[in-house]
Amino acid sequence: MSEKTFLQKILRLLLLFIGFNILGSFVTLFLLNMLFNIDGGTVLNIITNIDTLDSSSINALKFMQLVQVVFSFIIPAHLFARSESNNRLFEYFQFNNASFKNYLLGILLIFSVSPLVSYIAELNEQIQLPAFLSSVENYFKQQQIQTEKFALVFLRDNTGVDLLINVFIVGVLAAIAEELFFRGVLQKLILEKVKNIHLAILICSFLFSALHQEFYTLFPRVLLGMLLGYAYYFSKSIWIPITIHFVNNASAVLLDSLYKQGISSFNPNENEYFGIIGVLISLILSIVLFWYWNKNKRARIIYIYGEKLD
Repeated sequence: MSEKTFLQKILRLLLLFIGFNILGSFVTLFLLNMLFNIDGGTVLNIITNIDTLDSSSINALKFMQLVQVVFSFIIPAHLFARSESNNRLFEYFQFNNASFKNYLLGILLIFSVSPLVSYIAELNEQIQLPAFLSSVENYFKQQQIQTEKFALVFLRDNTGVDLLINVFIVGVLAAIAEELFFRGVLQKLILEKVKNIHLAILICSFLFSALHQEFYTLFPRVLLGMLLGYAYYFSKSIWIPITIHFVNNASAVLLDSLYKQGISSFNPNENEYFGIIGVLISLILSIVLFWYWNKNKRARIIYIYGEKLD
């Protein structure tokens, strides 16, 4: 049996992604009807009137998000990896044990880079497209408004049990699903083609950001994607980018909860940064941590399709 080409593999991954997104929509509708007594018309009303939802509708929205994440990322990544690795999933995804130093460096980096990410987000929001692309710019702005509304509604009830549910969906589930798909499968697949880890991480990070369909957070999310990609490369363990991704997302949820309870005055929904000095400190500290991690990274052994390549 001849070996599949890169194009064949990427098309198969794309078909798995699209196919299970569609299937996930049908499964979501079926489960919503069965568990919440919500029909398709009500679902459409929830999506189109997202800023006027009651608590019951918000719970249904969270359930929709949970099911869709599983079908969009976890199942396609699992099936693709299983077929490519001859069922050796733990090796393919690199569920390797990682040292405490890798976890520590990853968590320190995600916090040290945060002011820089916030500053880049501020710059990204100020991008203006040429006049002849005004319709495209308006579309991007409307998409951003809807995304921000979705986030605000999703986290409207963010204390007690609701806080735990939000941390699970936004933190735990999103981190596992997206890292398995993007770092565990896509980055490895791109690396097989381009033969350059830095280019592979950059391309994967742009795809990771673009798939979120938020032009005005494109570049800060690319930076975060690159941090996750290098964390996977440096540690040779999928647990490290999963942990970093979880800490990043869960921190935003927890900070939002603290802000709403009046415990903290910091609003995570605003792109606040600590002035140019804070951004410079963030940049320098992130570079130092990155340099140290690169210098002390694990031996470069990459598992690709049943083989270990030095």
